[in-house]
Amino acid sequence: MAYVSIPYFEKGTAAQLATALENVRKSGTRKLIIDVRGNAAGDVEEAITSADELLTSGLITSLKGQHVEAKTWQADRNTAYDGEVEVLTDGSTASGAEIFAAAIHGNQRGKVVGVTTYGKSIVQRFVPLQSGGGVFMTVAHYTTPDLKPIKSGGLRPDVMVDMTALALRDPDKGTKAAKPREDLILQKALQLFNEQPAVKKAA
Repeated sequence: MAYVSIPYFEKGTAAQLATALENVRKSGTRKLIIDVRGNAAGDVEEAITSADELLTSGLITSLKGQHVEAKTWQADRNTAYDGEVEVLTDGSTASGAEIFAAAIHGNQRGKVVGVTTYGKSIVQRFVPLQSGGGVFMTVAHYTTPDLKPIKSGGLRPDVMVDMTALALRDPDKGTKAAKPREDLILQKALQLFNEQPAVKKAA
C-alpha cells in the first residue's frame, strides 16, 4: 500500500504525481491513498491535470458562470496506475483539491474518505469601486462530473468519518506533554484497504 500527500497544488504538482504513480506501478502496489487534507488553494489547472493522471475517460470538471466562457475538461490520457485509490479529505479541503477529489469520486475511480470539503471551487474577480476600494465578486464556479456546483455544500465523501472523538481533550492536558492525536481518517482508509495502521510514503 502506498501513500501520497498533496498539501498544495502548484506548478509541477501533476508531473510529480505522475512520477509517483509510475513508481507505485513499478513496485507492484495495487492500493494507493492520496491525501488532500488541508489543501485549500493553489493552481486549479494543476489539480485538473493531476486528476487526469488517474483517469482514462470521463468529465473531470466544468466551469460555469454568467460572465465567463463555459469550459469543460475531459480526461484524455492514459494513467501509469490502474489500482485501487482512496482520497482523504477534511473541512479545509477546498478549491482545486475539491475538484480533484470530485473527479475521482464522480468517475467512480476511487473512494473519498473523511469529512465534507469546504465548498469553495469558485472564480472571483476584483471589481473596483468609485470610493477607491473594491470588492471580490464570484463570477463562476466549478462543478462535479455530474455538473453539480461544488460550492453548494462541498463534496461529501463516500465514507464519512466521525471526528467527534478528537474534540474530547485529555483531562490532564496542560500538566503533561500532549499525546499525539489519532488520525481517524487515515485509520479508516487503512481499514477499508484491510491494512495495518502504518503507511509508507511514496512521494
